[in-house]
Amino acid sequence: MDLNDKVAFITGGASGLGLATAQNFIAAGAKVLLYDQNEENANKAADELGANAIFAAGDVASEEAVKAAIQKCVDAFGTIHIDVNCAGIGFATRTVSKDGPHRLDVFETVLRINLLGTFNTLRLCAEVMQNNEPTNEDGERRNNQCCLGRRFRWANRSGCLQCQQERHSRHDAASCA
Repeated sequence: MDLNDKVAFITGGASGLGLATAQNFIAAGAKVLLYDQNEENANKAADELGANAIFAAGDVASEEAVKAAIQKCVDAFGTIHIDVNCAGIGFATRTVSKDGPHRLDVFETVLRINLLGTFNTLRLCAEVMQNNEPTNEDGERRNNQCCLGRRFRWANRSGCLQCQQERHSRHDAASCA
């Protein structure tokens, strides 16, 4: 894929897979918006990446925050061609342990960020991407969306409920994108 002059919206963009993706995209001629909860890290990463990178900080599961970040990207670079979802958290614990059942609030937080946040970003970026100019004579718009999940060594541990649910849900969300 030719990334020259393409614009990418990257969640979890201040570290790990998101930052590595941004570095590779910029090296290939793309412009990126790094979206991350950690404003300080996102600002630092964007500064280090140079003029083709900007940042916005916020919660991937917040419709208002993601819309504001998307608008910032569109205002700076004109549109979005690529949506890369790397934001995610993990919490390893069994469904039930000697201390009692898994805490529901922790499970909800993991699913909110990893599943709802991914879907939220996919749908809001797609809204912008559908208006991109056709890229060939058949009127096709070549936009890309992807979800890069973290692979945890403990993902198949017996009793690790949210890891199993998240893995299946992310696969289903990516298949529908």
